Amino acid sequence: MNKLIFALGITATMSAGMPASADENVMSDKNTIEKETPVTLYLPPVEGTRAERVIWLCEELGVPYTVVTPPGDFMESSKAMKKINTMGTLPTAKVGDTTIVESGGILQLIEMKLAEGGTTPAIDSPDLAYHLQWLHYAEGSAMTRISTEYLLKAVGGKPEHTMQTQRHMQGTRRVLNYMEEHLGEHPYFGGENFTSADIMMHFPIKQAVYLNKADLDQYPNIVAWRQRVESRPAFARAKVQKEVIPPSFARPPGDKKSGL
Repeated sequence: MNKLIFALGITATMSAGMPASADENVMSDKNTIEKETPVTLYLPPVEGTRAERVIWLCEELGVPYTVVTPPGDFMESSKAMKKINTMGTLPTAKVGDTTIVESGGILQLIEMKLAEGGTTPAIDSPDLAYHLQWLHYAEGSAMTRISTEYLLKAVGGKPEHTMQTQRHMQGTRRVLNYMEEHLGEHPYFGGENFTSADIMMHFPIKQAVYLNKADLDQYPNIVAWRQRVESRPAFARAKVQKEVIPPSFARPPGDKKSGL
């Protein structure tokens, strides 16, 4: 499978996961590039984001894709993205003629339009319910609780403030306990086999460690699951980060442009 990478007007065609040599770089028109693959993925200029999910899925399914990194830093690339979607959010994807945001929605659209099974249980599978639950739990419940706990700590929230605050301050532990329980009964979030739900769940587990200093040694089933999914060839080809890379938005001295 080949993929295309477009950044600052330079395009490289290469085998998945392999760097392009200098003589493979050619100048090319972006509109032409986007028509050469069924998926065009717009990435932020930082690593370790939710966009990894889309690349990982495409590598699992063998779906060709184009990666486009808008020029500039994080803020400048977001402004450039408003020409593609008015929110300016990344990742954004074009699947065929459809532009879509939200990594979970992007994954489902690719599976429904471009893949015949592979990362989704069959409609009559007993694992379908697990798959759907965790596919949406990743952002709807896990990241919501992990982020809320982090923000409360950041603004000095204390457990004694209110009963609701106390509950939110324990959000990370609650979601990890729930994950641990499920993975004690099933090898994957999607049930007996790897599915795109596992791709979705990898990110919040990393964030639980990074944002709230969760100790995964207390969750052996989660650790074993991570070892299984991170050993997959597609995970390596997609260059998914095993840990969160702290974002850096610092500007050179004397640069007066506003940052985040």
